Amino acid sequence: MNWRLASILFSLVFVVVAGSLLTAALATGYNDAGGVVTAIVIGLLISVPATIGLTRHLQEFIKTVPH
Repeated sequence: MNWRLASILFSLVFVVVAGSLLTAALATGYNDAGGVVTAIVIGLLISVPATIGLTRHLQEFIKTVPH
């Protein structure tokens, strides 16, 4: 796996997923510290496999594109 690509993608994927979950948590009334931390941890847990899958798909796509 290309770890440089994965680290760049993780930073983007984590911000989007955690931000979306945090917005949903705040909109539904979970505005205490426990709700915020839970949303961020769930965002982290979702972001890791999503980043791995996205990195693998991008690497396969790069291999198929003619240079």
